[in-house]
Amino acid sequence: MNSHPSFQKTCLAALLLAGCCSAIAEPDTGNPVAQGAVESQAIAPAAALPDDEPATAETDPAAGTEAEDDPADAAPVAAIDPVMLHGEWTVKEQHPDAGEVVTLFSINPDSSFAGTMTVAGNVVWSYSGNWYLDGNQITWFYTVSTPPLMLADETDVDEIISVDSEKLVYRSGKRDVLETLYRANN
Repeated sequence: MNSHPSFQKTCLAALLLAGCCSAIAEPDTGNPVAQGAVESQAIAPAAALPDDEPATAETDPAAGTEAEDDPADAAPVAAIDPVMLHGEWTVKEQHPDAGEVVTLFSINPDSSFAGTMTVAGNVVWSYSGNWYLDGNQITWFYTVSTPPLMLADETDVDEIISVDSEKLVYRSGKRDVLETLYRANN
């Protein structure tokens, strides 16, 4: 990996903006780098109304509007067939400063996973671990990560919204946003 300080800062920014990890530890000191930077992207819950007050356009901009076709609005999937998860998955994004950000990872039948993230063709994060599926909740246990993860980020739980032969849609547990991955072989 390129060791130039400005390149490293750009790569870290791309990691955080891509939302792939919420906190990475500095390799030399183990101190957190940009802790909380990704958490700020979380969706804030709507203000609660008293039980006797219906939502209006003033209190809830979505009140009275028709629902959009959003995979998150669908009823939660009761159980996901783990075989549908097996294989290589990828997502490509364009970062305005760093260039192309590509995540590629494998979900294996032996309950292991491994992957890399590249920014402008340079590997900035590699990781592996084990996964566990319970209904539509997938738990990731990161056992290896370069750069190292903060202890709080070594386990992650996501909600799988849908999976088919082409894509995997899930809600990130840490960021509360929808993410879509695509089969790498399609």
